[in-house]
Amino acid sequence: LGGHPGLDLIVPFIHLDADMNGPVQLKDKPFGMGDPTIGIDIQHDPIYFKNNPIFSDRLGVGITIPVGEYDKNKDINPGANFSSIFLYAAMTFNFNENISLSLRPYYYYNFKNTSTSSSIPLDYNIRNTQSGQFLTTNYNLGYKMGEHLTLGINGYYLHQLTKDKINNETIDNSK
Repeated sequence: LGGHPGLDLIVPFIHLDADMNGPVQLKDKPFGMGDPTIGIDIQHDPIYFKNNPIFSDRLGVGITIPVGEYDKNKDINPGANFSSIFLYAAMTFNFNENISLSLRPYYYYNFKNTSTSSSIPLDYNIRNTQSGQFLTTNYNLGYKMGEHLTLGINGYYLHQLTKDKINNETIDNSK
């Protein structure tokens, strides 16, 4: 594939506050380590046209490891208690020296959670849950105003591809 190999390691520490002004009161684990992510990638050299970079990209694969703080008696936790694997491609298109478009689409596959969390008693027949597969992307359209200032439009898009499952059974209307 050519390019320059890289390694990503992300270990999140998360502060949660589930207090809401309303009839529903959620229980949270207020602070803890989230699930770490480790990945490998390949960064390719930019493609040039007339001595100007017009395209650069990075391809990667990774896994989220379910070792973060998790309490099955809490509604919201820093850790998710299931693994995910993902593929991504980060890319930037430079239309001229001032205008660029950057995209970072991902594909995620989520594995089963065999200890579903809730502060209220769940149906005792629930043995596992599995979130659906999804695509997501971050994007940025930028206009360089000067050496140290770029104005832009940033966003995030997510589309769930498959339905969630409980006890290996697909759940209707869960996408």
